[in-house]
Amino acid sequence: MAAHEPDLSPVVIPKGTVALGRWLNVEASLKNLEKLKKLPFSLLEILEKELDDKEIVALLKLDAPVDAAVMIDPSSPPDNPKPLGVISLPLRDFKETLAVASRFGKPLSLRPGVYRLGRNRDIFCDLSVAVGPASARLLCSQNERDLDLLVPWMTRGLPEDSFGTADLHLELRAEGFRERYKAELEQLGPLLPNMLNDQLMSAGIKHQGLIDLLTGVVADGPKLANDLDVLALDLRLDGEKSEVSVAGSVRFKSTSSWMARLATHRNDKAGPPPAIFWQVPKDSDSASFNRGSDPKFFEGIREVLASGARELLGGKLDGGDVKAISELLERIPLTNPEAIVVARGHLPPEPAPKEIKKENFKPTDAIRLSREQARALMGWSLIGVEAKADVYADWLRNLVKVYNSRTLQNTLKKQLQDKAGKLPTLKIVAAPKGAPKGTVTAEVSFPIFSRDVWFNHGRLHDYRDHPKGPDAKGSLRFLITVSPDGNRTWIGLGADPKILGEHLAYVQSNAPKETTLASRSDLELLKSGSYTNGGFFSLGGLAKNISGSLQSMLDHRDREEMERFLGAMPNKGETPILLLVTGTTSTTPTNTVEIRLQKGTLDDLATLGLLLFSPRKERKSAPMDAPSPH
Repeated sequence: MAAHEPDLSPVVIPKGTVALGRWLNVEASLKNLEKLKKLPFSLLEILEKELDDKEIVALLKLDAPVDAAVMIDPSSPPDNPKPLGVISLPLRDFKETLAVASRFGKPLSLRPGVYRLGRNRDIFCDLSVAVGPASARLLCSQNERDLDLLVPWMTRGLPEDSFGTADLHLELRAEGFRERYKAELEQLGPLLPNMLNDQLMSAGIKHQGLIDLLTGVVADGPKLANDLDVLALDLRLDGEKSEVSVAGSVRFKSTSSWMARLATHRNDKAGPPPAIFWQVPKDSDSASFNRGSDPKFFEGIREVLASGARELLGGKLDGGDVKAISELLERIPLTNPEAIVVARGHLPPEPAPKEIKKENFKPTDAIRLSREQARALMGWSLIGVEAKADVYADWLRNLVKVYNSRTLQNTLKKQLQDKAGKLPTLKIVAAPKGAPKGTVTAEVSFPIFSRDVWFNHGRLHDYRDHPKGPDAKGSLRFLITVSPDGNRTWIGLGADPKILGEHLAYVQSNAPKETTLASRSDLELLKSGSYTNGGFFSLGGLAKNISGSLQSMLDHRDREEMERFLGAMPNKGETPILLLVTGTTSTTPTNTVEIRLQKGTLDDLATLGLLLFSPRKERKSAPMDAPSPH
């Protein structure tokens, strides 16, 4: 190579590089955004206008990647690391850009094909020839040292690296941190368990099983730090399908730690959602499935909890109660199910209360509204497990029995004294109507007092003090159910017995498919794909849950505006937002969690955005069923 020719030989990634990002194709991303939002104007034209210089925009090669990178300055001390960062813009032509830059000053030649353009508004930039899809690049940073250390790799290495097809890719690289802190990790890692052990002993914790568990968790930290390779975030825009995807992934370079093994040990079970998932109620606001976890990962935890309870509670509770609590902890159900599903839904709102004048708001109103708020927040939930119900039902019965021990209740009331009336109750009750035969049901009831919740509703009484005299009293009640379904178990939780009973009937294996997810036509991607875990949620479900729980805290005007917002969504927030989890099974496994927004959700978000940023007068006049912004 002649001395005056640029050096384009490969350069490896600098040690200590901890983060990088890539915008793959600015031009394509802007066009996809135009399609997604059906914009009647060009975003490229807006970019030119914002830069206020068409000539500068013309120099940029907007169909090539924009890169950025961050490294830790190797000269900075470990206890005060200094980040160095550079952004790299692709250019159409080196000579043309150099000619334009020369108008604003004389560029300094650093070496063949590399010029420093000088300082402009606290920014230093280099113009350099480069490999990859852009033959020249403009690289800028706040300091010249950042450019000195990163420009060679960012022009002769990074441009030829591939990070997939995502529009935007961001990643953190664990190797950069390990290289920078190798000595500290090697020296401090082995000492952490002993340091924690000493701290626990000095705090008076002498239970060896508990100490072993906690020190084991701490000892796993350095192993996990060594296992981690890359944490990445990818954004994809699909203008043709009107979809947006956000995916986060973690890649391991090994699986020596407990956490890495737990995260990846079911990756070989990928496939379509299990049959139990499609038995979830059709009206679920959200539903998910996973492949369960091998109980061997939690071996010893029950024994540690049980022996810890004996040590901590001994001498403070009756000996029989201590024995019963420890046995209950030893019998926490740990099965090895093929699949677990979780579903949640909202409750229909209570009839809208008549507007109460602030001066007429009473303690009984605070109790009633608090009960409605809790009811809306809880909704209904179901957990389905591919395992028989006996062990779960027996454990729930034993929990109630242990809690209601006469000696335990007397001890708790004695210790609580004047607060004993706030002790929750727990009892076995009749199963809700509609629940299958054999359902075991427990009712939990929390007493509430108006003084405790009075200021939760301060806007409704203008934050005046609670009236003199005794509190108004009430209770928050919800049910926990365990229902058998052949070799399956359904665990329910809800504040409305009628609705919970109905949904427990929906999920039974012999229930009509019309009431289950199997009858929905908007989950085809889940049906046809192969995933380790997955599911969906919706804007509508989230909105209904929030609106129900906030209604009792908003005044009449705010409730009307919130209802207008929710009613204006063209698809009512019912389009499912998909959660797709995949994993690989190699010696360097990767787990990826993707959230995919489909057209209906994007239309709803666009409508809400238009309303939120419109003047309040226009919001008020917006129709309850506003048309799609498209």
